Amino acid sequence: MASSFRNLVICALAALVSPVLAAQNVAACHDAVALDSGPLVLDRKTNLINVKTPKITQCNVVITADDATATKIDFDAQSEWRFKGHVRVSVDQTLLAADSAVFSFADGRLARGELTGSAQFEDPHPEDGKGPISGGAGRLVYDDRAKTLVLSDNPWVHKDRYQIQGGCDLVYDLNDKGVTSGSAACAEKNTIRVLQRQDGEAPPAAPAK
Repeated sequence: MASSFRNLVICALAALVSPVLAAQNVAACHDAVALDSGPLVLDRKTNLINVKTPKITQCNVVITADDATATKIDFDAQSEWRFKGHVRVSVDQTLLAADSAVFSFADGRLARGELTGSAQFEDPHPEDGKGPISGGAGRLVYDDRAKTLVLSDNPWVHKDRYQIQGGCDLVYDLNDKGVTSGSAACAEKNTIRVLQRQDGEAPPAAPAK
């Protein structure tokens, strides 16, 4: 009995932490950043640019929102964009959503994004074929170079039959679909639950906020 339980725990950890598929080397993106938007208005008091309905695209990344405030429109220079209202980000097939976000650009490249306010993500069609992977937290940081999502402040992730509630940060790798805990010391223990369900049954709902 103890051996069976131990094997079950090992299987759960392997499904969450180990890569489902080996990470693939993705060719570097050299496309220019493109901006489509409504009116752009310069606030002469702050020297910030207010942008209505922005849509920023570069290679496989698309960012949209109701409004944005930018330090510069020139993406070749270092700039910061603050988005608010129905912030949506797609990275390949993975979808991110939040109430607000801050993204930084430098040398014509997206560098980093921080999403806050009921931030969530969903990978609807992972290559392992085991159903959608979803997660959320009070704060979600997207690293474009590392292709990772770092979930902080009550993070959670659902993957296949496994539910993990983070006592500290959870890190989701967009390439290998693996979940690990952050390097910081945890104030509370991580909790992993194995959820039993019949074939065809829908995945479990997200934890109550």
